[in-house]
Amino acid sequence: MSLLLHAPMGSGAGVSLGEVQPASTSTVSVLVVDGHTLVAHGIAIVLREAGCDAHACTPHEHAEVLERVRALRPDVVLLDLALSGYGEGDASVVASLRGLGVEVVALTASTDSLALAAAVEAGANGAVSKMAPVDDLAEMVRRAARGEPLLSIQRRTALIDELRRDRIEHRARLAPFATLTRREAAVLERLMQGESAELVSAKSFVSLTTVRTQIRAILTKLGVSSQLAAVAMAYRAGWAASASQ
Repeated sequence: MSLLLHAPMGSGAGVSLGEVQPASTSTVSVLVVDGHTLVAHGIAIVLREAGCDAHACTPHEHAEVLERVRALRPDVVLLDLALSGYGEGDASVVASLRGLGVEVVALTASTDSLALAAAVEAGANGAVSKMAPVDDLAEMVRRAARGEPLLSIQRRTALIDELRRDRIEHRARLAPFATLTRREAAVLERLMQGESAELVSAKSFVSLTTVRTQIRAILTKLGVSSQLAAVAMAYRAGWAASASQ
């Protein structure tokens, strides 16, 4: 039975889950953290039907998650990977949750192995798909509550290795931008915003000749032949002047 297909659309009254049976072992407390209210509450409802003490949380920032965990003290947090960095892609909330002594299982609808790797590196036990059958999900929650690893050593090692390779490649892509002066970096950032040399000159109260000299220096240091190529290279590398200062 698919988790999302059978998640209830209302308050949860009269939900029928067929073959899902309440757990015979001690109740596991779990907090479901997801950006979609219906998904978070739907998963919590079906986990309760499966014998877990489940609660839902749809936060706007990390602090809300941590506050809820401190209040509930769950055994396990099912954390939507899309929320791990609230748009930034980091997994800092995972580390914060682990610091509170709870097990974290990544809840995902994607196949982004780098996002999972970052979560695992930060302390997540493993991951479960939002489309997983309810009984499988409940079993993974119980295993996590018992402290059992949800990923094999080989899978965990492969994920961390992939993440490290990606970071090395990312640093290599950013390396040429480290040679830019502060002023050159500011000019490049304005070019990325679509401003012309003339507009940069007018806004910064610097002569057009000076701006053009700075642009030539940028092209030389980045090894490209045009402003368009420099801008494209910056976007591909994920570079930003504010982050490099």
